[in-house]
Amino acid sequence: MARYGATYQGIINQFKNPHSYSIYSLNIGFLRSFSCITDIYLSPTVVDPPMKGFPNNPSHSLAEFTEISLEDEPMVFTKIQQHAIQRKVNPDIDKVRVLVREYRAQWG
Repeated sequence: MARYGATYQGIINQFKNPHSYSIYSLNIGFLRSFSCITDIYLSPTVVDPPMKGFPNNPSHSLAEFTEISLEDEPMVFTKIQQHAIQRKVNPDIDKVRVLVREYRAQWG
């Protein structure tokens, strides 16, 4: 959340609101149980050299899907969404605010 709050919105030099962002702890085994998900991998976002508004995100991950249609597997996204809702992470907002200020000031 803090890194999100230190990221610029699109091409404008205005920071994103960290409180409009949510984090979910999805179970990898659950995701891999879907035949339409071919891989799940760590995909860190690294900006070198670091720049204001574009923080590194060492924990960024991606799920790779096959080409599926909602007609073939209509419940996949619903099941993933239901799984995620049960695993929402509720961070300490005061700590997030402190980190957002630190990250925003880091390259200012």
